[in-house]
Amino acid sequence: MIDSGLILVVEIQACLKAQQSRAYAQKVAISSFQQKARSLAYIQSHGIGTLEKLKSACEDAEKLYHEKSEELRQTRQKLTSVNEQIHFLGQYLSGKKTYTDFLSAPDKAQFRSEHREEIDNYEAARTRLREMFPDRTFPQIQTLKKERDRLQQAIVHQKTELKPVSNQRNTLRIVERNVQSIFEDQ
Repeated sequence: MIDSGLILVVEIQACLKAQQSRAYAQKVAISSFQQKARSLAYIQSHGIGTLEKLKSACEDAEKLYHEKSEELRQTRQKLTSVNEQIHFLGQYLSGKKTYTDFLSAPDKAQFRSEHREEIDNYEAARTRLREMFPDRTFPQIQTLKKERDRLQQAIVHQKTELKPVSNQRNTLRIVERNVQSIFEDQ
């Protein structure tokens, strides 16, 4: 990760501590000049020659950030769905034998009372899986686990891609505000 070292310019008039201490006000003024100089150096080193180019670069960085964030959000949403499928499929499979025994039991009422929780969990899982898979073809749990692993890896990769995009977006926001501050000072 590259840290630009840029921070927002501090306005002396808005800083109460600077108003109370001349030495602190000088320190803030020097820091503000340094940040303005760093901001100008940044735009020069990145070939940003006009305010329009700076604004465009900020908009492009913002757009890319939102695209990458949305991609990550959708992948997380898919992972949540796959985890839910794994949960209900596991619940369904673990109760299937008991439910089959229940269907063939001579005294269903007594069998249900003895195995109520397991049967209820099975029926709830079956109902939920039928909602998830209307064709009633349930995937193999190993297939879902592989998909979960793939999505987890995708999330790690997307976070890695998002970090520099976020840093670039934040840097450009700071540069834009600092450049605005330079023009306001004139």
